[in-house]
Amino acid sequence: MTDQKGMGLIEVIVGLGLLAVCIIGMNALVMSLIRGNLSARLTDQASRLAQTKIEELRGAGYDKATVGSSTDLWWSAAAGGSVAFQRTTTIAAGPVANTRAVTVTVSWTDRGKRSETFTSELAP
Repeated sequence: MTDQKGMGLIEVIVGLGLLAVCIIGMNALVMSLIRGNLSARLTDQASRLAQTKIEELRGAGYDKATVGSSTDLWWSAAAGGSVAFQRTTTIAAGPVANTRAVTVTVSWTDRGKRSETFTSELAP
């Protein structure tokens, strides 16, 4: 029997190959988590923009709200670059006298994909 000390070149190369595969897999996982986090952050901002508009209209009194539609633009730097949110508010006469149907839709483009969130409320 020969006395073997240390590892051979083949074992080192196989070990480095396995380590490389693990690192590449972890990189893909981390990138996926970052994209998901960014998408959730943008959806959260859009929801807050919609809710802010509803609260603004509620505070001013829905009876003073004019029937019609309006659009405004908001910018966010959540993606490391600028993301434009387009908030559209539609106020219509409600199904019951002296009520308003309010719908706020916020849309944006995230990595080339158009996304939107909306909230709707029937106000006295």
